[in-house]
Amino acid sequence: MNTMWTFLLFNKIQFNQSILNGTNTITIGKPHRYDKLTTISIAQLQTVNKQLKHCQILTVSPSRQSAQNLHRRTCVIGKQSHIITELCIGGTTLSQDIQHLSDTLQIMNGVMGRIYELIKHNAFSVKHLRLFILDSADMLLDKGFKEQIDEIITCLPQNVQIAIFCSSECF
Repeated sequence: MNTMWTFLLFNKIQFNQSILNGTNTITIGKPHRYDKLTTISIAQLQTVNKQLKHCQILTVSPSRQSAQNLHRRTCVIGKQSHIITELCIGGTTLSQDIQHLSDTLQIMNGVMGRIYELIKHNAFSVKHLRLFILDSADMLLDKGFKEQIDEIITCLPQNVQIAIFCSSECF
């Protein structure tokens, strides 16, 4: 796994440049909600290789609403890109979510609980991920997801890029 990290106060231009450069990034600050959503969405869409038909980007959000908002923003911005995105937030049985997953999925947005379950049950593979994003990592840690975050990170491919957003200094 890449051990070089860039620490940024929230700046969408620097963040996107860091992602495009392949640098692991921790971004701290309280941007306007739409700035953060747009920044993450653009980073997702710019990182996807459209020729590869497997999941390349995984973003974990702290709540259903956050994941839904990010998913909607990614779909709106990427409307003409024909990139296949999925939202996994629970509210249905695990088997329903598994059936709904596409083999050609390229971007997955979701909440920690459901993403963790899918990975744990081998229903979602992280082996082709290029970018793993933790949205509002401080909130995920406050909700007690440290163990799940650690387990997911240990499953990631060696060359995956990691981007972490925090409202406060959480490390």
